[in-house]
Amino acid sequence: MVSLEAQNSECNVCRLCQVVNKPKQDREIEDTLLEQTDRFQWIPGLGSFVEGYSLIVSKNHVLNTGCFDIDIIDELELFIHEIRKTLRKVYKKGSIVFEHGSMGNRDYAGSCIEHHHMHILPADLSHVPKVLSKKILNHDTIDSIKVLIEFNQQRIPYIYYETSPKTSEVF
Repeated sequence: MVSLEAQNSECNVCRLCQVVNKPKQDREIEDTLLEQTDRFQWIPGLGSFVEGYSLIVSKNHVLNTGCFDIDIIDELELFIHEIRKTLRKVYKKGSIVFEHGSMGNRDYAGSCIEHHHMHILPADLSHVPKVLSKKILNHDTIDSIKVLIEFNQQRIPYIYYETSPKTSEVF
């Protein structure tokens, strides 16, 4: 696994690195810092068609969730849980979380930015995994996002989709 410091030093033009490293007072409205932990920031999603659509972005330049050690994934899971509680209070509905697990070098898995970010939006879309599973034969139900470490180690691009903390799939 490449160290976080090494990955950060390779990054000089990444849009998300520019956002997470911007001082709060210098941020534009689209870069508003909603909340943060030691390693992650919650920011609005650009180009959203759904109110409340937002991103969880790593402060370090890594490609995907599978790049993190387990203790960092624990922090991410807790942060996701807290954000989902906030979205439920505001929008009175559940939320979904998804990630395009890019492996770099054009293995985008549908992602357009190669910097760890998870999409989170208030919506009850439990039918999406069923639709995806009909279109994409390779998929698994998983118990934890920690499984994504294995995808990263094998350099397998993925799409992670979570309708609830107990219902997650990888495509």
